[in-house]
Amino acid sequence: MKFEYNKKKTKLYKDIASAFFEFTNLIDLKTGICHIFTHKERKIIPYLLFGKEYTYDEQLDYFLKNSVAKNDVNDAASKMSLKRIEKETKNGDTYAVTFSILLPGGKIRFKKWRYSRLNGDDFKIIFTREDVTDVVLSQHDSVTKLYSNEQMIVESRLILEKN
Repeated sequence: MKFEYNKKKTKLYKDIASAFFEFTNLIDLKTGICHIFTHKERKIIPYLLFGKEYTYDEQLDYFLKNSVAKNDVNDAASKMSLKRIEKETKNGDTYAVTFSILLPGGKIRFKKWRYSRLNGDDFKIIFTREDVTDVVLSQHDSVTKLYSNEQMIVESRLILEKN
């Protein structure tokens, strides 16, 4: 099922969204399908399924299995579940979650997802993801002055999880 959009508005939105977000997806609550609306031009966006229309639950399951630290999987699954998102966005609110993820090659990045209802359509939720690593680490640095310790803890966690 494809969505119909005004082409001029769509191009403008895609240009704006691509400048700020790694991707923008649209969830159809009637079908559960997660449509990839925009994404940065890269060979691959880690942990985002391409190739056919997947449900949001399939996208989430793939992401959880491949990028979230084992001790954070249950928390991420709960906070990013479609049921939770529907509840949190029901009154027009924006719902945001932030998690650290492991990228291919071993890099850790902090990502922020924002979910909100599409204006004028209660059965569609738009969500975005952006990299907030610099913001998160600078907050730690200004508050705790422990940037290097924070990085050491993150790296240690990765080593322990792999063993």
